Amino acid sequence: AGIGVIPLEGGKYATVDPEDFGRLKRYKWHVHRWGGTYYAARVVKSKNSSFHVYMHRQITHCPRGKVVHHLNGNGLDNRRANLLVCTKQDHNFFH
Repeated sequence: AGIGVIPLEGGKYATVDPEDFGRLKRYKWHVHRWGGTYYAARVVKSKNSSFHVYMHRQITHCPRGKVVHHLNGNGLDNRRANLLVCTKQDHNFFH
């Protein structure tokens, strides 16, 4: 039981389930603001580019073309019970 707390830059933190904490804590996560909501993300760099990996997508193994909805509206609450993988159309229904 309980929750895992992962610190982010700027004094913010993300909450995750204990079963996800071990594999997520090894990365350096930062806050990424998008559309007025804060999300936990990390940067992956390759030889010629870099891109963001969002914590909620990593936890849910969200496939391309789908999105993850945070049921309580808190983009830093990445507990599995708060995450719903859905289509973009369904996600628009929630907002």
